Order: sequence, then structure tokens, then C-alpha cells
Amino acid sequence: MRYLRYFSPLLLLLVFVKCDNNSATNDFDSEMVYSLQSVSDPGILGKVTISRNDNNSSTVLVELNGTSTDIHPTFIYYNNLAQGGPVAITLNPIDCDCEFASTVVTAMDTGNSITYEELIHFNGHIKVHLNADSLGTVLLQGNIGSNVD
Repeated sequence: MRYLRYFSPLLLLLVFVKCDNNSATNDFDSEMVYSLQSVSDPGILGKVTISRNDNNSSTVLVELNGTSTDIHPTFIYYNNLAQGGPVAITLNPIDCDCEFASTVVTAMDTGNSITYEELIHFNGHIKVHLNADSLGTVLLQGNIGSNVD
């Protein structure tokens, strides 16, 4: 009985630690990674990771390396790069002090919902622009979803 008094708190602690580890597991079931190609400066590198969240929404993480100190607007566009198209999803801009931005995506700019599965099969492409005043200047771009070979 004396052992039970000493081991009960330890056992209880182990149960709580086990529960905490389960709640801290990766929120993502799967992910797709896409490379971004530099448009004018080969010193600028980038990639996009689209991850599935537990609620089937997506987290779009855009990472850059070698850019300026501007804040770079980033968008997912309809169609492939060669065809071009209007903006489908506005992503959080990239503040180049961090060189990355993460956006939880549940809907397109039209308000239509989009799941992780729909996004990774989406007929689209991503562009990272120089800044809000120079949206015509694209730093990096790349096809996503159904447009990737």
C-alpha cells in the first residue's frame, strides 16, 4: 500500500504526459511541395508546401531565400503559368525579414470552399510579386496541383 502512495502520482504524471504528446502530434496528414522558379534573379530560391490540416483545410507555406526587404504579395492563380489567369486565392504576403508566410486556406477569393484534396489537384499556379506597388514584377513562380508533371 505504501508503494501505491508513491507510484500513483508518477502514474498520473505519465498519463498526462502521454495525453500531451498525442495533442501535440503533427496537425498535417500529408503535404505536397512545389518548387518556385526565379523569373529574373537566379539567386532567389523558393518553395511552396501545401499541408493538410485535421479539419481538411490546407496550410500553404511559401518560403523564399535571397529576396529583397520588401513585403511580397503572393497569390494562387487559375490555370498553368503558360496560360495565365486571374487570382484564385490571395495568400498572406511574405515579409522578407522572415522570408516565409503561412496561410490557412479554406476558401477561394470567390467564397467557394476548397479542401486540401481540391487544392493539391487545382488547375493553378503561384506567383510571388516584388511588392504591392509593383505587382507586374514577378520574383518567383511555379505551377501547382494538376499542372505539375
